[in-house]
Amino acid sequence: EWLSVREELSDVRVRGVIAQELAEIFPEYVTTIPEFHLADKNFTIRDFHQVDKTSLIFDLVAAIQAQSKRFSIGESAPNKSGDVILSSSSPIQESAESVVASGDVVVESGYSSRGDSGSVRISSGDS
Repeated sequence: EWLSVREELSDVRVRGVIAQELAEIFPEYVTTIPEFHLADKNFTIRDFHQVDKTSLIFDLVAAIQAQSKRFSIGESAPNKSGDVILSSSSPIQESAESVVASGDVVVESGYSSRGDSGSVRISSGDS
């Protein structure tokens, strides 16, 4: 039904999300319009799900920024892939009355068919 409205764009690749699926996980990004009408196309659809792409993009950028503070990959060399550095977050707020711990870090090395699969070095911060 919706594709018939886009007849002049049939050969164009469209990227997006399925609003109904997004609404199941993140309903704050989806608005349901009871009756959506395109007068120039003489087209009406009921319960049209519209994605707030701007908010979704800004939140995804913020999530990537937060992740990049905890995760980095070093440059690869001809004989070794780049190092991976992963850290947990520091406590949000520390006080004398409560004990606040940092999160766990779980690390696994990748598989190698030739040579070492890589070592795992773990260090803990000061308490």
